[in-house]
Amino acid sequence: MRTETIESKPFMLLATMYMISYGVVLIPGFLAHTARQQAWQAVIIGTLVCILASYLLMHLFRKHPGLSLFELMDLILGRWLSTVLILVLVWIVAFIAFASLLNFTQGFITTQIMPETPEWTFGLMFIIVVVVGVKLGLKTLARAGEILFYIFNILFFTLILSVIPQMKEDPSAIKLAPFFEVGWKPMLYSVWNYCGITGFSLIALLAFFPKYMSKPKQASKTLVFSAILGSSYLFIIVFFCTLVMGYELTATTLYPSYALAQRINLGNFFTRVEVLMAASWFITIYIKLIFYFKFSLSGLAHVFRIKNEQLLTIPFSLILLILSFYIFPNTSDWIEWENTLWPMISLVFLIGIPILVLLIGRMRRLI
Repeated sequence: MRTETIESKPFMLLATMYMISYGVVLIPGFLAHTARQQAWQAVIIGTLVCILASYLLMHLFRKHPGLSLFELMDLILGRWLSTVLILVLVWIVAFIAFASLLNFTQGFITTQIMPETPEWTFGLMFIIVVVVGVKLGLKTLARAGEILFYIFNILFFTLILSVIPQMKEDPSAIKLAPFFEVGWKPMLYSVWNYCGITGFSLIALLAFFPKYMSKPKQASKTLVFSAILGSSYLFIIVFFCTLVMGYELTATTLYPSYALAQRINLGNFFTRVEVLMAASWFITIYIKLIFYFKFSLSGLAHVFRIKNEQLLTIPFSLILLILSFYIFPNTSDWIEWENTLWPMISLVFLIGIPILVLLIGRMRRLI
């Protein structure tokens, strides 16, 4: 992308949609499975962890706000060690996170919306718009993000307001107190899953920020506010899934928020609009794919000293597209992976490597 700068507000909106991403589809089911009716509490605790992760990542740039993550790693760790760790990050973000998320998106559309259409066509469409987004540049993406954010809000709150009449009158559907009624272990496991989808993958945002912000010193506050705002949307969808469907049905449904949208029926007129609601989720998933792709592209260009990273865009996208067809045989396997191994991998590498950089930087007095 061109060396452009953007203001704090567009960054905040992009980061918020990045936080929401596919969590709006899966998080209600993941949390209800373990935390049951207390799933909303896991979101609150998980939000605190995400805020901590945001501060950690932005603290790396306290003295060097004009550097990218990869340039900072070179400065602190040295050329050889930083190269190894950058390649590890690229491998995880591109060949695991990006490919698996694209695989999930294809599977969702095929199983829920257009079962007779070949799955590869949806992956191809998504990879095309991702490549176009990267090629158009940061400013274009920021402006598009502002428009997409308002579209997302219209669709999201239409869903929430439309399902209010469907709320259960049974008081046992959700209990707001006491805190941790389900016990500490299920609650901590729910927080673990929540952070695996949201806070632990925030490192991909550093492909752009704070280097390309017009006011880099405001990046920390902006990212923290984005984490809070994004978690607010996830809190709302978890809360309403539990209120409307009950925690048992939420826990056993593959796509709880999609099932929630299927319940919309206002006067037998405004109904069967779940595909329109799914469009809002595709917006946030697209933003996450953009950041994953850009982070990986920038990492490879930095390691191999390629000045024009756009040269890698087409071949790299084709590799990831082909990989997405085979990385998981079906959606159930992907959800099992996302629920078990991904939180551990993202914590160890996507949070662990920045912590390592921070500790070494402190010892060398570079941070």
